[in-house]
Amino acid sequence: MSAFAPAAPAIGGDFRNALRFALREIRGGVRGFGVFLACLALGVVAIAGVGSFAAALSDGLAREGGTILGGDAAFSLANREASATERSFLEDRGTVSAVATMRAMARGGEATALVAVMLRSTVEQYERHLEEIGARPGMVSLCTPNLFNLCRGALTNGATAGGDVALLNCAPTYFSLLIVRGERLIFYRCKSANLGEEGAGPLPEGVLSRELATSFSYYQEKLAGQGIRTVYVRTVSRSFEDLRDLLERLGVGRAEAIDLSWAVRVPPGLRENALMAHRIAPAIGAAARGR
Repeated sequence: MSAFAPAAPAIGGDFRNALRFALREIRGGVRGFGVFLACLALGVVAIAGVGSFAAALSDGLAREGGTILGGDAAFSLANREASATERSFLEDRGTVSAVATMRAMARGGEATALVAVMLRSTVEQYERHLEEIGARPGMVSLCTPNLFNLCRGALTNGATAGGDVALLNCAPTYFSLLIVRGERLIFYRCKSANLGEEGAGPLPEGVLSRELATSFSYYQEKLAGQGIRTVYVRTVSRSFEDLRDLLERLGVGRAEAIDLSWAVRVPPGLRENALMAHRIAPAIGAAARGR
């Protein structure tokens, strides 16, 4: 009869086996844990970024709040002006300036126009900030469409009588030109003075002559222009006589100053002040019905 006694377990071998099985079990779990760590890091970065942006925005508003508001405090009223008592209360505590903002909706047969009003000083602040970051603000002349409305009757009547007609608007820092053929606008251009270190300056005589010559050349070559019958002129930067002589040298048609009486009844005092009449012409054109 034989008997067998079990051998004593090898402690070192069991530990190695247990360690091997443990490593095998967590091998797949480490990959998932890495994904968890990546998500955690991404969340921390996002939260830190939002916090930094909020802090920067708060600091910017605190630093530039006076520039944005135009003062140390702003009070607003809806649908009415401040009463004498309210204005006196504010004036006792500092300098007060009033700003009126309006939104108007005009409806026609087939068109809808939304008009917004903003102070020029506010626009200049935005332009200055754009220039500081290297951007170059552009210009869109809203005066010229208003002048077109003022002169619509004269433009269309002159065009249908034979030949094209033009409207030239000369401001201190830019000019705009539009040309009408029949009842259709065929050309529009707005040219501003180059921006230097001190911003836009007056448009030199030579630049105006060159740019007008380029515009009329494009009209003849690209738009099959056969000649301009009349150029209606609005100017607040130089005399009408100088522009008339310039247009004659360019071989363009007869120059004629715009007339407010095309749209409204003009008092005698304003009729004698041509510069003031030309200054307010865009506003008259915006309010008048073209005829």
